[in-house]
Amino acid sequence: MKNKGRHVLLDLQYNPTSISIDTKLLMDNIFKIIGHSISTMSNMTIVDARFYELFQPPGFTIFYALDESHCSCHSYTDIGLLSLDLFTCGNTNPEVIMENIQVKIQKIIPDIEIKYINVVNRFHFK
Repeated sequence: MKNKGRHVLLDLQYNPTSISIDTKLLMDNIFKIIGHSISTMSNMTIVDARFYELFQPPGFTIFYALDESHCSCHSYTDIGLLSLDLFTCGNTNPEVIMENIQVKIQKIIPDIEIKYINVVNRFHFK
């Protein structure tokens, strides 16, 4: 069976008291990290990009609509959880881009740890 897409899922956790930036600044930084990684490491086009700060529970959602699919990040900043996914349905390797995003996030949250990572083949066909 062949496939036409790949989907990377990444869950990260950190101690929320270990960083001195608020939810909005963290969201802004991660929004820029994701956009920069996508635009410099692939030929994908960012079709749309949005972010929303959430207040109950505290956190944020980031979403990039891409010509090859999407990238998103959801968070619970009060308990230090980030969940990211990157789905591509072209020739782009999402694992390399996701690794770059994770490394850059680790620069602003040094104690962040990978709790779960998985790569799933998508669009199965004969």
